[in-house]
Amino acid sequence: MELRPWAVLVEQEGGVILRSKYRSIGLLFVLALVFALVPAVAFAAQGFSGVVKDGTTGYPIPFAHVKVFDGTVDAFDNFVPVATGDAAYDGTYSIDTDAGDETFWLEVGQKSYVTSESPDPTSPDYVLFTVDDGAFNKQDVVLEREPNFEQPIYRFFNMAGGVHFYTADNSEFINVYKNLPQYKYDGIGYSIPDGEGFSPYRDGADGEGLMNMNDVVLQRFFNKQTGVHFYTADNAEYLNVKKNLSAIYKYDGPAYNVRLTPDGVLGVSLPIFRFYNGATNAHFYTANIPEINASASLANIYKFEGIGFYTGGWQTSYALQYDVGELTDGALDDNPTIVPADETVGSIIGDARQTVVKDGYGLSVEASAAVDYSFVGWAEGLSTETTRTDGPITAPVTYTAVFEATP
Repeated sequence: MELRPWAVLVEQEGGVILRSKYRSIGLLFVLALVFALVPAVAFAAQGFSGVVKDGTTGYPIPFAHVKVFDGTVDAFDNFVPVATGDAAYDGTYSIDTDAGDETFWLEVGQKSYVTSESPDPTSPDYVLFTVDDGAFNKQDVVLEREPNFEQPIYRFFNMAGGVHFYTADNSEFINVYKNLPQYKYDGIGYSIPDGEGFSPYRDGADGEGLMNMNDVVLQRFFNKQTGVHFYTADNAEYLNVKKNLSAIYKYDGPAYNVRLTPDGVLGVSLPIFRFYNGATNAHFYTANIPEINASASLANIYKFEGIGFYTGGWQTSYALQYDVGELTDGALDDNPTIVPADETVGSIIGDARQTVVKDGYGLSVEASAAVDYSFVGWAEGLSTETTRTDGPITAPVTYTAVFEATP
């Protein structure tokens, strides 16, 4: 953030003292110079500075939003910040409060992070900070990721090579931004869900959770001849490049996870289109419709290769469970007595505990009777088929395979 110009620079004509016949003008000049310097002393810059960091990785968070609020009681009526600003590319921020020795509280936020210091004096996170007159209070801020955190994919344009570079690594982003001036920062190309999600079965919670729909690794190579990067989510293409083109392409490792199909995330998946630039021997990836149209109009330069991959989203998921029970009294269709049982009466062949996205289908399972027992049917739905595949799943659900002793 650019600080205000508290000191005013006054230039003296010719750099010499004026002659005696201009003494009155010289006196006015001296007085003007004195008054010009007063604000620099009485209103020295003060405020907060520090670094905004990711609580999971410890890496700086680029371009986080910072707000400073007056800490007095009257200020809680409207929550209007006295100063605002954004962190730099490396997470550093410096924000001027333009006030004397007072108390303030900070609110720092960024997309997909839990906002630090909620604007509520009754909140347990509410903390007041004191700023000494004419000083900067160092306050590093750590932001925790939201459960459905999405990692930005940073995009650069290599002005020397005429190609694009993409990274999900914050430390790599900072290094390129800071040390490689030939790379112009284009902004965030798109975002991807980061993490494995929350299974409904985690910690024994048989209910609802979130699932990361990106299940395919996007592989990254570096072209040693052209100095550009190549990305692919196609396993056959990845193996071919790694095996047969290693003299040209250096394998960088996994970039991040994507999807090859939009299945199960209708309305959520974002297609990433791939073009090939024959002049630079490089690929261009974009989800931006105007860019896609512009690239299509430059068919003599960019060859459209279709959808390279998809970026899925966070999808609501549910627990799908299969239990084993024993019929001890009555019939399945007439208020039976069913008690939980173990493998001595029967078992489930397949995954008895599954996590299924909303409106999706589970994996097929089969009820298998143990020795001296027979399969009666499923308690829910009264189906007598041993094999079943369930869906669409719209809520947590449990099915019980019921067995009884053979007469």
